[in-house]
Amino acid sequence: ASKWDVSGNFNYSVAVGASTKTFLGGQIIHRSHATSSIGNEPDFKLRAYTTIDVQGGLEFNEGKARVMVWGKNITNEFYLTNIYQYTDGIQRFGAKPATYGVTLSYKF
Repeated sequence: ASKWDVSGNFNYSVAVGASTKTFLGGQIIHRSHATSSIGNEPDFKLRAYTTIDVQGGLEFNEGKARVMVWGKNITNEFYLTNIYQYTDGIQRFGAKPATYGVTLSYKF
């Protein structure tokens, strides 16, 4: 496990009509370096990283319908999530790159 895991987020919303709101939010996560093995072996070191996620959109009909645009890891930070040895090789697993999308939702 990393020595430090620090995160923060913000969410802001404001009414733009009788039953409509706009919203904006974001998250930042920082994790210090860690190791994926017992003994602190250099080949198994996971370096520190920081990621930033953002989202924004509109809510209609007092929150029943929502349109949201979002981005995860928007700085496209490359980092490893795990390293382990399998027979005669070392396998390293990278995290997802920058990802963007649109979410439409409705509550019944």
